Amino acid sequence: MVDGDTDIQLHRAANCPEMIIWKLLYEAGAKQGEMRALSLNDTQLEKIRAGFDQWPRALQGIFAAKLAKSLIAADAPDTAAFSLRRSQSAPEQRSGERAMIAANLANKTESASAAIKLLAPIVASDSETAPEAAIALTDLILGQDQNISSSQKAALDTYREEYEGTELEEGLIRARLRTAIQENDFAQAIDLMRAYSKLVRPSKVNLILDEIGQAIVSLTSDASFLKEAVSLPPADFNQIAQPLQDQIGLRMKELGFSDLAAQLGALRNDPAEAVTS
Repeated sequence: MVDGDTDIQLHRAANCPEMIIWKLLYEAGAKQGEMRALSLNDTQLEKIRAGFDQWPRALQGIFAAKLAKSLIAADAPDTAAFSLRRSQSAPEQRSGERAMIAANLANKTESASAAIKLLAPIVASDSETAPEAAIALTDLILGQDQNISSSQKAALDTYREEYEGTELEEGLIRARLRTAIQENDFAQAIDLMRAYSKLVRPSKVNLILDEIGQAIVSLTSDASFLKEAVSLPPADFNQIAQPLQDQIGLRMKELGFSDLAAQLGALRNDPAEAVTS
């Protein structure tokens, strides 16, 4: 009988709109990568809308963005958009947070261009979410194979200085790194990587080096390729994935520079030199 009572209580909790909403809000507060996407049926989504619609305006403003974030993860974009619309005129907990989630929703349901249009004003607004918007905007623009404007790069640099020592610093450096790699500014990319390496585990640094190696291999100008390949510090070259090392060496040989190719990663067996390079 006890087991039966427990089942009834669990069933009621699962179908209670307040319980569903708070479960979603709990998931929205999880760290990136730890958030679970819940499966919601039409009845539950209706109850979520009805429950949220009855909340006081202040609560709607505080929790709308987090609720929408979790609903997007649950593949319920219409209900996510509903929570954002209903809270539009209510004060929010962090300025620009709802706009950030709206941009995320636009990227999933409309296009990257629509999301970019929503993010650009947030970056310029200097709101609490502006540095996060700057990171997201960079990812979207680079994902479209477009160039970051000088003002957007300046925003990343400014926010990086402002948020040094916070959780946002890693993302800001990573975004700036991506712009340098896309622009084939490998010297700056290496400098930024040094700062990045102080904040992240070595495997993340290796991924950056792989991106740099791939960008060098992809240079269409043979002269530029040779210049960047021989300029890459040996210690860094040795950390690049082996297939990329092989591609760089092979291309140099094909261009008639076998001696230079043989010197790539020359400090492989000299750890002391690698540390000081």
